[in-house]
Amino acid sequence: MLAYGFRAVDLTSELASRLGDVRARGVAVAVVEPNSSVDRAGLEAGDIVAAVNGSPISSASELSRALDAATGTATLTITRADKQLTMKISRSLSTS
Repeated sequence: MLAYGFRAVDLTSELASRLGDVRARGVAVAVVEPNSSVDRAGLEAGDIVAAVNGSPISSASELSRALDAATGTATLTITRADKQLTMKISRSLSTS
């Protein structure tokens, strides 16, 4: 996932509770690399990736495989607080 400029971790029930939504499903964004394409697109630490290109994601390894299989860009379905967002991302060419 670092090729996209962020690192994600499995979303445990404890982590979901800390993020404020025990019903959340997906993968939690732990770190977003400054100046990466996902940083510029608006991805934030604490976001929950629920799907990639319309396919639900339930683990960090599943997210990694889905992003590896994506060609060019990928569309993420993100849960942030009580909002659902869709975000197109591409492999990062960090300038940091």
